[in-house]
Amino acid sequence: MTTLKDIAKEAGVSIMTVSNVINGNHSKVSLKTIEKINDLIKKYNYAPNAVARSLSMQSSKIIALCIPGSHTEGLLHSPYNSRIVSAIEKFVNTKGYYLMISSTPNIDQIISNINTWNVDGAIFLGLSSENLNYINSRLSIPFICIDTYHNLEKVINIGSDDFKGGYLAAKYFINMGHKNIAFASAEEIKSPTLSNNTLLYKRYLGFKKALEEVGLDLKQDHIFGADVSYEGGIQIGKLLAEQSDITAVFSTADIMAIGIIEGARLSGLSVPRNLSVIGYDDLPFSSFVTPKLTTIRQNVDQKGELAATLLFKLLKGEIIKETDTTTLDVELIERQSVLSIQ
Repeated sequence: MTTLKDIAKEAGVSIMTVSNVINGNHSKVSLKTIEKINDLIKKYNYAPNAVARSLSMQSSKIIALCIPGSHTEGLLHSPYNSRIVSAIEKFVNTKGYYLMISSTPNIDQIISNINTWNVDGAIFLGLSSENLNYINSRLSIPFICIDTYHNLEKVINIGSDDFKGGYLAAKYFINMGHKNIAFASAEEIKSPTLSNNTLLYKRYLGFKKALEEVGLDLKQDHIFGADVSYEGGIQIGKLLAEQSDITAVFSTADIMAIGIIEGARLSGLSVPRNLSVIGYDDLPFSSFVTPKLTTIRQNVDQKGELAATLLFKLLKGEIIKETDTTTLDVELIERQSVLSIQ
């Protein structure tokens, strides 16, 4: 295997000169020497040791994207995660950095990974306030949060208006004449721990608020919880078919909403004729299914890009104040999965 020393020897220069060329420090190296070294690097397909390079430059050029939690089927099994990872990676790459993804329920392991790889900055997705407090007390590198509600000063979070999203969904159902409306979300939806997942809790509160404004209640037996996945949606769709009074359901994720449509179909119901459905996110596949899914649109790409943009500002030493610009707007996208019953 060709080493840095071998390249330097054949080029007739010092190891430091070769290192300077590799790291882009050309101020003291002639153009002829730069070309000679680059030719040798190509000739021997030489790849510098990334760890050694990061130590010498005091920068790894690595950004960590950390998604705490247990992902039995892999973190990219979630279409939402896949989309936001793609947006962040695309932006990070344009800056000449690399994205390292870390997903584990062990917060200490995530912190250890960050320190081991000497990462320059981190983005955390979906932290609980407890985990955020723990991380904030143990990390010295710049970091940005996504979908994390908290009260810490100087910690920037990028999110969307989740309360408004839930409110818009319920309001649309009401305007379409629905009164017996269900709410579908994560498994903990009926438990006191719902408030620990503040993102879902905000959507729940917005949904509930719109119903209360017209004198409607969100009944406990109209609240359904399952794994936020296509399979979880199928389970809920079958359960909804057993309650003939329910005419509409809002799901806090598109993938679950599409599963609900399938579960309802398997149980003999037709969407939207027998059951109206609204999802959340407006991921691309929402317009590919039949019927096309009415959903709450949040700009997932913008959320990822904004998080990465602000992180790189922190890396430059800029001071960022959290403002309303870090809470992105949402809107209802009307398609085919809701029926007017007025």
